[in-house]
Amino acid sequence: MTPADSQVRVRVYQLDEATTWSDKGVGFCTLEDCQGVLHLNVASEAEVNRLILDCVVQKGEVYQQQEATLIVWTEPTGEDFALSFEEQEGCQSIL
Repeated sequence: MTPADSQVRVRVYQLDEATTWSDKGVGFCTLEDCQGVLHLNVASEAEVNRLILDCVVQKGEVYQQQEATLIVWTEPTGEDFALSFEEQEGCQSIL
């Protein structure tokens, strides 16, 4: 993953205990360097100043692209997330 210059519209999903993907909302995905640590952030489209997702970008092959517009991964805490991109180009810009 490399920092992207523009925001990319995505829908965030989290796998719940019942192994169902729960919709966490729509927002704009960015990669941000916070004091040398790269973060994947999704700011809510509907609510100003609300982050739907803030994850430290992990090294290695943690992120998997499924289909043209979907990225899934598991956080070190064991939580599973997915980003569904509005456009294929947005998905590629984040990978």
